[in-house]
Amino acid sequence: MYVAKNIGVETEGREINAIAKDVANAALEEYKRVDENEEVTWLKSYIPENTLTIWRKTTIMSTGINLSLAKLLHQTHVGNDSDPINITFGGLKVALCDLDGSANWVLRSAA
Repeated sequence: MYVAKNIGVETEGREINAIAKDVANAALEEYKRVDENEEVTWLKSYIPENTLTIWRKTTIMSTGINLSLAKLLHQTHVGNDSDPINITFGGLKVALCDLDGSANWVLRSAA
């Protein structure tokens, strides 16, 4: 229920299987999102606002798990960007996508 509430899935008066299905669908949507204007929901749900502000200022806030990874692969393997700074920032963006998957575990463990 904790995860569902944090990502905006309605839980009140619903069966656990229906909630779990909505959480799973939200995770899949997060993975396949290609809208560069919409930030990763899971990160916004668990990370403190001051940290999110820093990530936004440095342009490493992820907008989609698959999108961030595909863009980094294009930068490095297709060869359309060889600037080490751009590649480093792309790597940080992908790393945040990896954190996205474990953010709930990390933050719940720390509590």
